[in-house]
Amino acid sequence: MIDKKIRNAKKTLIDKINNLDVKSLDISDYNKRYLGIKKNRINAEIDKFGDLLLKLLKDEGTALSDYLLVDYGGGCGLMTYLALEIGIEKIIYVDIFKVSCDDVKVLSETLGYSLEHIICGEERELIEYLSANKNLSVDGIISYDVLEHIYDLEKHFKNLSEGISGSFKILYGSGANPKNPRNLYTLRKKQIEAETKDRDVKWGNKETISNESYISVRKKIILEHTDVLADEEVDQLALATRGLIQKDILKQIDLYLDTKELSYEIQHPTNTCDPISGSWCEHLIDFKWFLQVMKDNRYAIEILPGRYYDNNSGLLYCVIKKLLNFKIKLLGIVGLYIAPFYIVQGVRNSE
Repeated sequence: MIDKKIRNAKKTLIDKINNLDVKSLDISDYNKRYLGIKKNRINAEIDKFGDLLLKLLKDEGTALSDYLLVDYGGGCGLMTYLALEIGIEKIIYVDIFKVSCDDVKVLSETLGYSLEHIICGEERELIEYLSANKNLSVDGIISYDVLEHIYDLEKHFKNLSEGISGSFKILYGSGANPKNPRNLYTLRKKQIEAETKDRDVKWGNKETISNESYISVRKKIILEHTDVLADEEVDQLALATRGLIQKDILKQIDLYLDTKELSYEIQHPTNTCDPISGSWCEHLIDFKWFLQVMKDNRYAIEILPGRYYDNNSGLLYCVIKKLLNFKIKLLGIVGLYIAPFYIVQGVRNSE
């Protein structure tokens, strides 16, 4: 039954998105650019979101009209719109970027959806909202391409575990698959460029994105905080604080000024984050560490391989993707080594 609803919902939403004149919408340049990119591959995007929703909702005992879904890091809202089209009436859209929160109001109305709950913030703001609205009880949290940008994953899932009452399901998908060698090469290259090279600010970029390399930003943070360090020390500390947000960089600098030592050391050779926002550049997560973090916070999860989706890219690519999907299905968890993305799926137990 849910399979059929999702199939019908996907077709309806794809038609609605294809009929949108994105450039004429009263939304930000960022989401005009982002939604335009998504529109160019809308079949593949909506197919993927449909599969993720099916994984979350399959065998669900709660009626869709009573189910409360959190779309965490919802962006331009495609996951939310598909869930609404399926028949989920209670959805909380959450995004840290205020522009997206404003734009999703316009987009949902334009597409003919009623979206009551919109939260601009992170898990803390979600928990505060739920605390102020006791009638809302979360059944599931879904997210795609957000996990790899969350600054403090342990804090994120701990806060959700402690702040949301009862059991709830989670499903987070991420394209930063560290097991796929091809993905790994591409993502490490992207991380190195973000860390060391200045970037052009293009039309439609987020206003929060700096054009400076991350290491340059960390040097500025250090120099603005103190003028007693030698140039060599500044360079060394900027290197040593890779992967930290500004407030944590300053804690390490203060410690260094007192003791000439740091309490922080990043183990990964290329992982790095924006020092101002804390957003990781495609965080390549250590699965063993992550599984332990989730277990410690009462989550029973598994990490699964995602599959490839056809985007009208020609017969040869279509055949290759089908063969890869067959292998992924056949290999099970080992399929992560050829999968384009991975899925964190499970439940936070109430006991």
